[in-house]
Amino acid sequence: MGFYDFLNTFKTGLKITTVDGVITLTGHTKKADIPGTLTILENVQAIGANSLSSTAHITKIIVPESVKSIGDHAFAYSQVLEDVVLPNDLGDLSDAVGLFSDCIKLKTVRFPKVISVIPSFFMSHCYELEEIVIPEGVEEIEIGAFDSCEKLRYVRLPQSLKIIAYGAFSGCRALESVTLPAGLEMIEENAFENCPSLKRPDIPQGCEVDEEAFGE
Repeated sequence: MGFYDFLNTFKTGLKITTVDGVITLTGHTKKADIPGTLTILENVQAIGANSLSSTAHITKIIVPESVKSIGDHAFAYSQVLEDVVLPNDLGDLSDAVGLFSDCIKLKTVRFPKVISVIPSFFMSHCYELEEIVIPEGVEEIEIGAFDSCEKLRYVRLPQSLKIIAYGAFSGCRALESVTLPAGLEMIEENAFENCPSLKRPDIPQGCEVDEEAFGE
C-alpha cells in the first residue's frame, strides 16, 4: 500500500506508527475524534515533501536521529498538531520550506542542535506558538519564517545570527521585545512589520537595517 493510502486511512481515526522502516497502523476507527501520536522510529532517513501535511488527528510528531532530510511542507496544515521533536543531528533544513506552515495549534518545536538556516515560512501562521529558542549555529532566518505567529511573545536569537530576512517576524502582534545579537549584519524589509507590542530593540553596531524593517 502506498504512503498516501496510509494517510487516507489515518484520516478515519487510525494512528500511524513507523517501526523499523515499516509503516504500521494502530488505533480504532470508533475513536476517530481522539488525536494520536506519530512516532517515526529509527531506519527512516528522509521525509518527503507534503508527505504528512493536512493530517487531522496527529497531535505530536517524534522524528528520529536517523532522519537526515525533510522536504518542504512535510507537516504543514496539520489541524491539531501541538508538539514536534526534531533530531538533534538533522543538520540541514534548507529544503524544509513551510515545514509547519498553518499548523494552527502548534505550541512547541524542539529544534535540531546543528542547523544554519531557518527556512522560509517555516512556522508561519502558527497561531498558538508563544515562544521560540533558536539554537546557536543558525546564521539566517529566511523570508516569513515566523510570519503571523500572533501569540508569539518570546524569541531568543542566537549569537551566530547574521540575517533576519524579509517578513521573518511580520504580524507577531504579541511580541514585546527581542535582543539582537552583536554580530547581526542585516535586518531586511518588513522583518518586524505589524508587531504593535514590540519595543524597538537596540541595533548592533554595523548592522544594516532596511527603513521599513519595523514598519506598521
